[in-house]
Amino acid sequence: MLITLLIILIACFCLAKFAYNKIGGAGENTGTHEIGEEVTFEIPKGSTTSDIADNLLENGLKENTIDFKYKSKSNGYDGTFNYGTYTIVAGTDELEIMEILKQGANVTGIKV
Repeated sequence: MLITLLIILIACFCLAKFAYNKIGGAGENTGTHEIGEEVTFEIPKGSTTSDIADNLLENGLKENTIDFKYKSKSNGYDGTFNYGTYTIVAGTDELEIMEILKQGANVTGIKV
């Protein structure tokens, strides 16, 4: 009985660790960029909050998407973000990023 309980406990721990690593950890403010480094990226027209969270993850500004999506919903930012090209400093807090995305693109267009 004790061995069965121990095996179940270890299996639960391994599953929790796998899930934690799959979502990229929790509570981290930066991804692959050094804090203070400017990162320029594009938010396509029609992007959802989930798309934007994925975009921030892909551009190395966040290590996970859960915090951004949760804070967006709980702070009333869902549906208020604008598409365009943005430059954001790595390490910027999620709520500040949301305010920037709500205000609109902060990089002027480049003509080619």
